[in-house]
Amino acid sequence: RWWWRSFLTSSFPAVYFFGYSVYYSTKLDTKNPVSFLFYFGYMGLITLVLILMTGTVGVLSSLWFNMLIFRIYVSRSLKDL
Repeated sequence: RWWWRSFLTSSFPAVYFFGYSVYYSTKLDTKNPVSFLFYFGYMGLITLVLILMTGTVGVLSSLWFNMLIFRIYVSRSLKDL
């Protein structure tokens, strides 16, 4: 299905963001596990929001493109009749 591919492809930068936040967590000076829990909790929520936002943009833009191409194809097909 094209919509899952467009959603997952466009939401990959959010996964990259989470990967970078894991890398950045190794640079933090804290030893407190609660700080890491808060950090990864908030980064997980931010990543989830970014996945939903970028995935929605990807699906809507792919839907718009597919509708445009289909409209052009149907109008040319009807002219041939």
